[in-house]
Amino acid sequence: MSKIRRIKLENIVGRYIGEEVNAPSENSSGPYKDFENVKQELIRLEEELGHFPSYKEVYKQGLSKVLSAITRHHGGYRSIREKLCREQVCVPKGYWDDAAHIEDKLKTIILEIWHFPTERELRHLGHFGLLDSLNKKHQGLANMRACMGYRGQRPRGYWKNPEHIKKTLTRLCEELGHFPTQQELNNKGYSRLAYAITKHYGSFALAREKFGFPLFSKPRGYWKSWSNVREALDNAIKQLGHFPKQRELVRIGYVSLPNAIVSYHGGLDTVKKNLEQQGILVPSEQNKLEKILDTYVGEQNGE
Repeated sequence: MSKIRRIKLENIVGRYIGEEVNAPSENSSGPYKDFENVKQELIRLEEELGHFPSYKEVYKQGLSKVLSAITRHHGGYRSIREKLCREQVCVPKGYWDDAAHIEDKLKTIILEIWHFPTERELRHLGHFGLLDSLNKKHQGLANMRACMGYRGQRPRGYWKNPEHIKKTLTRLCEELGHFPTQQELNNKGYSRLAYAITKHYGSFALAREKFGFPLFSKPRGYWKSWSNVREALDNAIKQLGHFPKQRELVRIGYVSLPNAIVSYHGGLDTVKKNLEQQGILVPSEQNKLEKILDTYVGEQNGE
């Protein structure tokens, strides 16, 4: 790389980081021509930061001479990572030309942010190379979204319109054969719709009533059967990740279940204790602490 091109590159990096870059002299590498000195500086930074430093982090530490020596004498920053057996951050040239690599990365991002990313989000996350390749080699982000089976991005405020909510819920009811639960909406990629229902209508049960969807009521005496109650509680635990409270059962659509448990099975607390005693339900840490405290207070009171 010529001196002029190198200086231009370092000035671009400087503007990105927000600091002024002075053109280094030909003798600016100094002791860092020796790889051992470079290695010592990078390992020192790694110990301070808790991870191997990025190019930008080295620069911000005022070690431009180290970076200059890495470029001139040690084959570049990627080569340094290889020599020190550190994981590569930058992908090889042409890596994003393969649509499979892009799909794998987008799937990872989706798991992190819970929806298909926008171009703005990809830039914010620093995936400039991926986005550039999408536009140049793969007909853009919208085309990749369609190829991966995701619906197009809805405009801001889309789920504030009751007609949009009703239309989507109607289609899902026809598809599922019942009014969808929160978990079912999340699984089908409608997490924002699920959030909008809870935010604007208070619960799924209230939204179902508001839009006039049938309640699909259970047969008379249905909740007298412990097996039916147990099945519903198992489903609720899977959705919530914990044993449900009364308001949570109502929110996810089991409107009549809390009262039925009180009438026929001794109440939610009794049911929960029975399941814990049978080893079917593992007590939470909070419940364990409460039991220890109750025992301690009882002993102090001579019970």
